[in-house]
Amino acid sequence: MFFHNKMDHVKDLWSSYLQWVAEHPQLATDIETSIKWISYIATGYLRESTNSLLWTELVYSASDLLKFINDRAYDQAFRTANAIQKEKIEHLLAFLDSAEIMLEIGSYLIGGSTAKWIAISTIQILKCTWRAIYVVKKKKIFKRQILDEMDREKYTKESKTKDENLLSRSGRVMRSIDDDEEYDSNNGPKIRLWYIDPDNNKKISTSLDKQQIFGELTYVLQPLIHLSSLGIFGIKSWTPWLLSVICDILSQALHWDQMSNLTSEEKHELWRRRQEMVLYLLRSPLYDLCTKRLMIGILTMAKPRVPFSTHITGFLMAYIPHYRRIYAHLWSK
Repeated sequence: MFFHNKMDHVKDLWSSYLQWVAEHPQLATDIETSIKWISYIATGYLRESTNSLLWTELVYSASDLLKFINDRAYDQAFRTANAIQKEKIEHLLAFLDSAEIMLEIGSYLIGGSTAKWIAISTIQILKCTWRAIYVVKKKKIFKRQILDEMDREKYTKESKTKDENLLSRSGRVMRSIDDDEEYDSNNGPKIRLWYIDPDNNKKISTSLDKQQIFGELTYVLQPLIHLSSLGIFGIKSWTPWLLSVICDILSQALHWDQMSNLTSEEKHELWRRRQEMVLYLLRSPLYDLCTKRLMIGILTMAKPRVPFSTHITGFLMAYIPHYRRIYAHLWSK
């Protein structure tokens, strides 16, 4: 009974929040932007302190999570395609992507390295398992941005237009000429779902064959393979790094023969993955052996030759190691 009452209370709070977001869409966006700017400004002042930088990254990742929550509130308030056409597993994966950095940093700040590795392992087991299920079930290429991009401005404008057509004295809605297509002379007004993109159904994904599905599974399971090998061979070993490179190259190779059959969106996703492989330069042990020395050499040479570069190079030299610790992990996909 107590649990049931608590759940009802949570549902009431969520309904109130939906109403607030629908009525104040710009304010919700401004709050997200303000939180990001606070983290940017704080990073500039606190770059000498590791824990302080972690707190700024925690604030930044909290803004990402807030954006995800607000987008889902928009989805439900305005009944978008994300709310109607996307499955629960897609929303769960999108949530983990938004909350991953925040959970990792938060667990480290609260419980140290042990708590951090427990959080990382749990998150990656869930993500890799759900992604593998998604690929096998859907038989299509897994996109990093699994939910459609939210165009809040479009939804807000249409909502305002509907409000402007409401007659203040009678409370009736005055239809415009543009609304004629939604009216049937025999049956009255047609019921439709708000804001579903008419071109959304045209975005048909390619059905993958067995070779391509194996390629996708190689890609989505790479973080788990890397973490497992990290536990076996150690952090300083080259084996986890090499296994991750092999997984990414093998995934691309298994798709190569069928590139002509893919849609433009799917080709763009594979191209994004190839670009992302540049981050291997920032990942240990290659970074410790080669990239770090190269970057320090370039930044040191730029100091006396490039105007106003002293502060910029100082900031980069202080921030890049911090960036690596948070974003350049081989399990971050």
